[in-house]
Amino acid sequence: MKKAIHIARAAQTYLVVSVILGSGYLISPPYRLGAQGRLLALEKDVYIRSLPGSPAPEWYGRLLLAIDNRVGKQVQVIAIDGAGVNLQIPFEIPGVTQITVLGLGAGTDRTVVLSGIASTGDSRGRGFVAWIAPNRESQVVARTEKFFAYAVTAAADGTIWAAGHEWQDDDGKVVKNNVFRRYSPTGQLIGSFSEPRARAKAFVSGDGTQASKLMSANDRVGWFTNGGEYFEYSLLGAPMGRFDGPPGLVWGRTYAGSALSDGGDLIVGVGGEQATQIFELDRGNGTWATVRLPGGAAPRNHVFGFDGEALILQSQQGELHRYSFAPQGLK
Repeated sequence: MKKAIHIARAAQTYLVVSVILGSGYLISPPYRLGAQGRLLALEKDVYIRSLPGSPAPEWYGRLLLAIDNRVGKQVQVIAIDGAGVNLQIPFEIPGVTQITVLGLGAGTDRTVVLSGIASTGDSRGRGFVAWIAPNRESQVVARTEKFFAYAVTAAADGTIWAAGHEWQDDDGKVVKNNVFRRYSPTGQLIGSFSEPRARAKAFVSGDGTQASKLMSANDRVGWFTNGGEYFEYSLLGAPMGRFDGPPGLVWGRTYAGSALSDGGDLIVGVGGEQATQIFELDRGNGTWATVRLPGGAAPRNHVFGFDGEALILQSQQGELHRYSFAPQGLK
């Protein structure tokens, strides 16, 4: 474990936090739009080294999130905001002897959402979806029994969304894939639907939710499946659109992240041998437009997420760069 050190840059002091040895993440403040190009260059940064995690560290809502240890009686959520403030949020469920975290997400109000399996000493594991209040002083746990969620988010209206599959007790087989559940802020189930025809990666037997991503915008929730499709829903769960992923996208090989801004801009990265192409969805005609970075394409970028309207990209060196998005973006 390394000690925390300080770096002075541009007459400001930033904190460097080392959690565990490994790759690093760079966070910087937002910048105004320039006269040319769709994205802006980096000026200041906060370097945060090595977020561990399973699920992998990713940007959700206003936070970079990771799980220090996804299995245990108590797990630690690591949450870092755009100013470099690092919080470790403990999570446990009373009466549960072991938690296995399957999904992790957050809303724009900084509500942190987890899903997974809760086990006790005298019974098999049961599903749960839980959310931790922005002030970190309270949490709600919905026990979902035979429903296991792999992707979660907090929508703009305060509801909690979870996507996963349903099992049956006797032989542990999946009986329904691509199930979505919506919960009220107090934990009541308020809606459910499924996407049985969603494209899924072959190794997950028709389930498009494992390793998928749920994302929230001001007026919608987006779901990017592990089969390379994108679905959108209203805040009430009504379908708004279904789109094929950008050209060259192969999940597990060329997929390089996805992000949905507060205003609804969808960005997806497609990795190549030399560089990552970054695409924006044009909903009007169902096509994808190439997004240009300042100075040309940077090699091996990964799309981490949006912090409001600021796009977060991870470089090949493991740094997180923050860009302002051009106002003439496609919708």
